[in-house]
Amino acid sequence: MKCAIIGGVSLLIIGLANATELKSPDGKIVLGFAVKDFSGAKACPVYTIAYKGKAVIAESRLGLELARVPLGEGMEILKETPGSNDSTWKPVYGERSSYRDSYNQLVVELKESAAPSRLLNLTFRVYNEGAAFCYNIPKQKGMERADITKENSEFRFAADHTAWPVNSAQGIYAKTPISRIKPGCERPLPVQIADDVFLALGEAKLVDAARMKFAPLSGVINSLVTHLDGSTDGALPLTTPWRFVMAAESAGRLLENNFMVLNLNDPCVIADTSWIKPGKVIREVT
Repeated sequence: MKCAIIGGVSLLIIGLANATELKSPDGKIVLGFAVKDFSGAKACPVYTIAYKGKAVIAESRLGLELARVPLGEGMEILKETPGSNDSTWKPVYGERSSYRDSYNQLVVELKESAAPSRLLNLTFRVYNEGAAFCYNIPKQKGMERADITKENSEFRFAADHTAWPVNSAQGIYAKTPISRIKPGCERPLPVQIADDVFLALGEAKLVDAARMKFAPLSGVINSLVTHLDGSTDGALPLTTPWRFVMAAESAGRLLENNFMVLNLNDPCVIADTSWIKPGKVIREVT
């Protein structure tokens, strides 16, 4: 076994070519990534997530479809670039006066082995509060735009865990096993893995893109896949919103750690924020 530690990134070779582990700053969350033959597909990106030594997301496939043509099969790794960040920022208004943005990051550059040899980048971030990933389609020869018609980001679980799904905005969350989640499940989606392990699956930095929901993964038990509420068409380079998996020892701690979503969002671009004043909203839910 060979192992190298680079800024929170462990490069492991344990009978699995190009296997990489990315750890949170406190080491409690570990995201694994590899390109491998998986679930009937050749050389596709696959990831896993563990929390405090317990697997919470089993091997799950990643990929997109551009104009209904798959992008995420027959891939080879061109480059892996590790990085990290530890900074503090102040919101205009918020639950806290300042937020710490601390994570380890890995950018993976992929290329199709066969023609048309399209490029696809994946960015992974692991915080103490959870893990996140997004796709980037760089500008490349023969491609000026991309139309993302489907996203195949999977979330496979080892058992039929308890979840609290809802299928409408401001709906009523009901305790439901993963196997009974219906298509069009909203995010965030809370999931209980164990008495002391809770997850929240969701989306951040949703700008000029189709909204993500969840649906059962066809043919695979206890598993979900992203379901886009429409398509996303744009000039290259094109970056998707973040998909995140928060992890904590209690459901309440997930709520306390919701600043992870703010950290994944872009910084405020409004130069003069003096006119922004907090207010109150009362809504009736029936």
